[in-house]
Amino acid sequence: MAIRRIFHHLSVYVLVLSLLLSSAGPAVWAQEGGPVWLPFVGSGTTAPASDLLFRTRVTVDTPGAWRDLERLDPLFLERGDDWALLLVDDEQLEALARLRGV
Repeated sequence: MAIRRIFHHLSVYVLVLSLLLSSAGPAVWAQEGGPVWLPFVGSGTTAPASDLLFRTRVTVDTPGAWRDLERLDPLFLERGDDWALLLVDDEQLEALARLRGV
């Protein structure tokens, strides 16, 4: 029983020590000018440009809403009497969300 307890404590200490040493490596390398695997945190206020495109379906009730939608210049994939299937980028998708809230 005593050997089992000693083995258990030894295993826990080795595990904790290995976790501490493995997480200390990237921090030390970053201070020495070596490779850095830490996440990049930008200090700017603008988000980086995205190359993503989004397909979304919108419901359009009035002719004024159609004009607002066409002003965003999305790519119309399909168009019905009161709906449209659009291909938009992230900025256009944000503008669509703002139009919906009005």
